[in-house]
Amino acid sequence: MSRRKGERTAAKNRRDAPYLVEIAVPPGGLGATLDAIREWHAARGLEALGGGWQRSYDQDHVRWCFIDPADADAFAGQFGGARVLPGRARR
Repeated sequence: MSRRKGERTAAKNRRDAPYLVEIAVPPGGLGATLDAIREWHAARGLEALGGGWQRSYDQDHVRWCFIDPADADAFAGQFGGARVLPGRARR
């Protein structure tokens, strides 16, 4: 799959916004939580930067990227995620 010129990718998001929060995805998906995540970003005037996903120990995790570590901590506190280092899977 090719990308359009200037399109943001998960790798670019992780480079530009190095503070990552990983959230476990339940079997049915994020559903209403995804809507709440979008609202959380909009309420703070932040662009929602996806950092891709990670699969470890038969569990999917979705990553969100933040420029400011305080925003990453607030997001993790609100949605039950965990801060991770770039390139590392939560175990």
